[in-house]
Amino acid sequence: MSTEKPDLRTWLEERETIHGKATEGPWHEAVVRYSADDIVYEIGTDRDEEISICRTERSPQATEDHRAIVDAHNTLPKLLAGVRAVLELHKPVESVDGDDLCSTCAEEGDFTVAMYWPCPTLEALQEAINDDE
Repeated sequence: MSTEKPDLRTWLEERETIHGKATEGPWHEAVVRYSADDIVYEIGTDRDEEISICRTERSPQATEDHRAIVDAHNTLPKLLAGVRAVLELHKPVESVDGDDLCSTCAEEGDFTVAMYWPCPTLEALQEAINDDE
């Protein structure tokens, strides 16, 4: 397993690829009773027909796990879009000295008040994806 940490764009592209290959949503969670003794907790999606994505025995932990999976599937695209928007705003621009400055953090047109690139915003995002905990 590689110990090299991905850069933010690579990490974002990997998440978008993984998510793009998943069953189209939105997903939902449900308790399905097949008989008095056969009750399962299910993640599914409503399209033309019910598609079962994941099915487990019903338990308090399974309920919470399924809820977390459904929430991640349904909300992660919004978060990824937000991170992509931040990346598009905080692009490097070369100063007259040849240094890379952040296009958003440097005051508009005044590179005397400059923020080097990557700026603290991008460094915080990079640090978050590289956190092993």
